[in-house]
This record gives sequence, structure tokens and C-alpha cells, in this order.
Amino acid sequence: MIKNQQFSLLAVILLTVFFAPLTDIFAGEKILSNIEDPLALKIGERLYHSQKQGCATCHQANGAGGAKAGAANLQKSSEWKSTLIAHKVRELGIDKESTRNIVIGLILNGAEKWNSEFYSRPKYSEIKDKIFFDKRMIGVHSTALKFNQKMAKRILRKKKKKVAANDLLRLMAESVYHYVETKIILDSEN
Repeated sequence: MIKNQQFSLLAVILLTVFFAPLTDIFAGEKILSNIEDPLALKIGERLYHSQKQGCATCHQANGAGGAKAGAANLQKSSEWKSTLIAHKVRELGIDKESTRNIVIGLILNGAEKWNSEFYSRPKYSEIKDKIFFDKRMIGVHSTALKFNQKMAKRILRKKKKKVAANDLLRLMAESVYHYVETKIILDSEN
């Protein structure tokens, strides 16, 4: 009897480990990389052009930048601070940081949080002539955050897609980057 109970317990554990992730997928839960390109593009476009503190407020609709907050020219990724930071990190022999990762982190966290956390990582503190972002770059954390979250959820719901609540901000940040990468960048330094 005890052996059967042990076997049953082992079977339940194995089924949970191997099949639980599949039930999430079949229940409609998708990981961020499974959001289709046009859907991410639509969310990114809406966030970029949002009337209330959208990216275009500072970077202009065409991404050419502006005087407001010293907004970067998004058309020239080779001149972005994030590209320069990625090069500095690679000079240390750390290959995992790309311009894309840095930009998504910036959009996700805003400059103030990004500036305080990025260089505190082991080895990153060794970077000479550290580059910081203007703290007025707020990323997805605008005063319209709740409105933008609802908008993104609505777009996802129309396509019968679900994203875990704790992944929504990351999806929003990745979608904005995807929009900029696809529709705004004129050079190809990524």
C-alpha cells in the first residue's frame, strides 16, 4: 500500500512538472516572445503616440528627437546612449547586454530607476565614464500608466491573447521598442 502511495505521489509530481507548463499554454497564457509581431507593433504604436506622455511627446512622431528633456533622435540608434553603454559593457567582455536589452530596461523602469540599478551590478561598476539617462525619461510609468495598461489588455483580449499581469509592463516596453525598431530607426546599429 505504501509503495502504491509513493508511486502515485511520484506520478503526480512528474505530471505536474512536465505537463503544467502545457496547461498554461493551452489555457491561452502566452509568454512574451509568443505575441505575434503585428500585435506587438500595434501596442507599441499606440503607446508611442499616446496623447498623455507618450514617447512622441518628447521624441516627436517621427522620432527625430527634440529639445524637450533633451530627447534622443530615435532615427539614429548608432547615436543612442544605450548603444554607447552596450559598447562599454561589451568592452568588459560581457556579451549579454545589447542595445535592445538596455532600451527595453530603460522603457520598463524609467531613467531614474535604471540609472540607480544598472551600474550597481557586479563588474558593471568597473565601466569608466558611465553614461546616465535624463531622469525625465519615464518610460511606461507615465501618468497614463493605468489607461495604457487597459489599452494593451484590450488589444490583447480582442485577439484572444493573455499575458500574465506581472508580464504586462515588460510586454508594453518590448512593444514600444519593437515599434521604434520597425517604424522609426533609419540606421541599423542594433
